[in-house]
Amino acid sequence: MRIHSPPTAFVRRHRPWYRLAIVVGALLVAASAGADELLLKDGGRLRGALLNRDRQGADDYEFRTLVGVRLVVGRERVHELKTETSAQLEYRQIAPLFADTVSAQWRLAEWCADRGLTSARKIHLRRVIELETDHLKARHALGYSRVDGRWITRDQFRDEEGLQFYRGRWLTKQEVTVLAEKDAANQRQKKWLRQLKQWRKDINNRKRFAIALRQFHRLQDPEAVPALMQLWLVESARPMKFIYLEALERIGSDDAIAGLIHISLRDPDTEVFHEAARKIVANQRGKTLDSFITALKSNHNGQINRAAVVLGQMEESSAIPALIDRLVSRHHFVFRQGSKDKITSTFSSSGIGSSGACGSIAGLPQPTCSGMSTGSKTIVLAQDVPNQDVLQALVNLTGQSYGFNRVAWRRWWDTQKSGQSISVRRGS
Repeated sequence: MRIHSPPTAFVRRHRPWYRLAIVVGALLVAASAGADELLLKDGGRLRGALLNRDRQGADDYEFRTLVGVRLVVGRERVHELKTETSAQLEYRQIAPLFADTVSAQWRLAEWCADRGLTSARKIHLRRVIELETDHLKARHALGYSRVDGRWITRDQFRDEEGLQFYRGRWLTKQEVTVLAEKDAANQRQKKWLRQLKQWRKDINNRKRFAIALRQFHRLQDPEAVPALMQLWLVESARPMKFIYLEALERIGSDDAIAGLIHISLRDPDTEVFHEAARKIVANQRGKTLDSFITALKSNHNGQINRAAVVLGQMEESSAIPALIDRLVSRHHFVFRQGSKDKITSTFSSSGIGSSGACGSIAGLPQPTCSGMSTGSKTIVLAQDVPNQDVLQALVNLTGQSYGFNRVAWRRWWDTQKSGQSISVRRGS
């Protein structure tokens, strides 16, 4: 096949660009085998082409250098194999051909942008602003804005304002410090959870039982409290729950006492409740009383009565008004019309009771029902439920007994408030 040379007149007219095209083409052809680079452990480099690209990890490297020499390089000598993309190869060959001027470096930066060579583009954009400080397009491409007569990046501006980029947001240094400390604490708490789960597992192992039990008995780190509470959530064995209660009492931090309060109000095991209550009363804190007075407002009837038991044991007269308010709590019960067995309970904001229709409760005064509304499918009953433990707490605290008559209790309380402090009964 015969190759025709371009006309002489064409070459003469376009000599600079034609010469550049020939040089670039020749370089690209010569470099087509130079897309790979072996970085050797001794610091050496080999540029060329990897011949056995389908090699297994244990195979040596078969390599051809830029000058055509074929080599076999032992894998134990190679630190890293770097492979250039076609765009990187092309850039490496043509970059030296661009003059060190504003216009040439800008064209090269745009050429890099078109081919996704971000890092190389920034190199030439920075060179542009070195040559022409106020080059607007290059400045904007690098993220600069003009503030008070000077070029500054957004990161520099925020740094000068005392802001730091942390977890995807710009924050003050104080906020970063707080979040970093919280993140570190979370990591330590996760570590405790892994550790406590292992100890709990070891409790069931005859050989490791004694060591695991001793570890629980030595536990004193406040950061272990969240992990203890997570173990309690999934625990079914009463002896283990007692171990968790002992650990919380031993730790004794505000979070640990809050954990005891949480367990006392929610654990279904009454023995666990009484043990938690005993520890809470023995380790009262400023917020403990408020926690149980708040629990009296619960929608759960069981929590109301448990809170009353603890308040009665704490012997605090300031709890008396709240106890009077919760002597009787109202609960709403919803069930399908015509169904005697399947009853679904919903609750008012004042409390919850057990499922059931309005009726008498053994040992307690007859509750009153109101607000019955029937539709085509459902019946809603509102039931006032006396809370026996609330009454007993009031009796223990005051030495008085007005039954479930809230009006009488309030009248008595008003007379006690008018001028003299209330002394609660001790040892009742």
